Amino acid sequence: MNFKKQMMRYRLKADQKIGRANKSEVLNDELLQIERRLDHTRSACLPVYKRISQCQLSTGSDLDKRMKKLPETAVAHAMLEASHQLGADSESALQKALKVCGDAQASIAKERAAYEMFVEGHVIEPLHTLVETYIPNIQKLRDRLKKLVLDRDNAHQQWHKAHKAQYTPGVNMQQMSVKADSMKEELEQAQSRMELCKDQLITELYDFLAKEGDYAQHLTDFLDKELEYHKKCVANLEKLKPDLESAKAYARANSSYGTSLADHLHVTEHDIALPIESCITCLLEIGVYEEGLFRIAGGAAKLKKFRALAGAGVADLQAYDAQEDIHAVAGTLKQYLRELPDPLLTLELYNDWIAAASIVNNDDKLREIWSLIDRLPKENKANLGYLMRFCHALSSKQEYNKMSASNIALVLSPNLLWPPNDDITTTMMVSNSVAGIVESIITYVEYFFPDVAEFKVPPLPIQLDKAKGHGRTPSGGSMGDGHGVGPTSPTPVTTPPVQSHGSPSHSRNSSAEANTAQNHQGENTLQRSKKKKAAPAPPSASIPEVGQLRLSPNAHETNQSDKGPAAVKRTSSKRRPPPPPANGSPSVTRRPSAPSQSRPRPVAKKRNKSALEVPLLLELPDMDDENNSSPESPPMPTFPPPLLPPDMS
Repeated sequence: MNFKKQMMRYRLKADQKIGRANKSEVLNDELLQIERRLDHTRSACLPVYKRISQCQLSTGSDLDKRMKKLPETAVAHAMLEASHQLGADSESALQKALKVCGDAQASIAKERAAYEMFVEGHVIEPLHTLVETYIPNIQKLRDRLKKLVLDRDNAHQQWHKAHKAQYTPGVNMQQMSVKADSMKEELEQAQSRMELCKDQLITELYDFLAKEGDYAQHLTDFLDKELEYHKKCVANLEKLKPDLESAKAYARANSSYGTSLADHLHVTEHDIALPIESCITCLLEIGVYEEGLFRIAGGAAKLKKFRALAGAGVADLQAYDAQEDIHAVAGTLKQYLRELPDPLLTLELYNDWIAAASIVNNDDKLREIWSLIDRLPKENKANLGYLMRFCHALSSKQEYNKMSASNIALVLSPNLLWPPNDDITTTMMVSNSVAGIVESIITYVEYFFPDVAEFKVPPLPIQLDKAKGHGRTPSGGSMGDGHGVGPTSPTPVTTPPVQSHGSPSHSRNSSAEANTAQNHQGENTLQRSKKKKAAPAPPSASIPEVGQLRLSPNAHETNQSDKGPAAVKRTSSKRRPPPPPANGSPSVTRRPSAPSQSRPRPVAKKRNKSALEVPLLLELPDMDDENNSSPESPPMPTFPPPLLPPDMS
């Protein structure tokens, strides 16, 4: 019977397809539209719920079991275990960081487990029911209705044939009437079944239309729960913020390179950065007399070692064989200055520094530099004054280390100020301008930083290790009072002022003039104030130009205790005219110099020279002599300088 019905359905469908039979439609347009929306909803929601299910990292109704399956729990367990192992010996920055991060990951894992349980119960399961159960059931009901409609149409067709056959001549009327009645009964049963299925389908379609808003609510709840999950995670991290800041501060305290100067000083509770303090302390002890300090590069391996020591906050670099390569210690200091996020002279004042370097009048230039230094942050100003005081002390021994104020400024200025874009071309273009600024600060350090105590330079060591090229021996026996000099509390040395008898000159001094400039002190002192202050008058001490240095006939009568190291006389290459002959002394005649020719010069004959023509040999202090502990020159002679040989005239 079922096979016969199935064959009749196929036959009727074929007839409807080719147009031999009319196709019946029992649903109106509104129900057909709902039916189409049903199909679209299923095709749209199917990938959504599958993707959400893939994001679930755990399953189950037990919160603790779900937490164990989360990767955050595994990370938290590993971090806390590592922190416990490191904390068994002593506290460290890594141990604190692991502890804080482990607690944070554990709290996040707990919140994620609760969030995933909600998503599974209130989002994934309803969507799964909608896509896999509810909509397929409605579609099955629709397919059943289609079959019942075919059965009704087929029954109606059979009844129509039986009814027509009653009026055909030659047939048994009674028999055909019974058959027609039977077909009519089957038609009524088919119609009844179809109407029942149609009512069920209409009910399910409108029920789906009413529940569509509920499923939309599940998706909005998904977003609300996700927002709540993230807020709880943030709240848990906020609770751990004090511990997090403590761990970060502990880490910054042991990592000074590349750290902001203000942050480093805040963490270490120092006024001077630890790398600057430790390097200058070491250089002051054993590097002041080293030739080419800051100019000669140190060994790469030693530089890495001292960088690591200074970055870790080690104060005594001498304990790690700093005397073996003092240039590596100087390179460590330059590297720290270069790796500051903001240079010591600050990028904010970069254009002002470059403009100050172009000022021609030296008094105005010094006033402008004073104003710019006063505008620096207090951390930068304190460290700059500390560094410039040391550079001034280093330049005072330039006759040994060959590092005058100009030389120090030339090699140190690229690490104190650079362009905002850090372009190498721009840096090279402004290098001389920045070097001129730094040289002025070093030369007039008393004017710019009167409140910063002066470093006391250790005396010249007894023996200089020339084989290794170090100006001081590593032993501390010859240091004298220099051992007690620390970077944070240098021994102040009061420099007596010198009366000026000439016109003031404030031009940039040469390396020899820098030694004389350190003995002059300005009359004005800086008044500290939060408001912008006017620059005091530049130092009034007269600093002679290079060409004005002469031998004084009364130099041996000058009190050497009130003066700095005597400047080395610079001999002019031009021949001076001979002095008039003394009474009773034979006059010395000068032969005119013959024009230069290609033929060889004749050998000059020996002749008796007068006392004025005898070359004067000045005996300089021997650097290796143990009795010479002061770099001062002997008294100047009282007679004029010797004449140059005739061949050089």
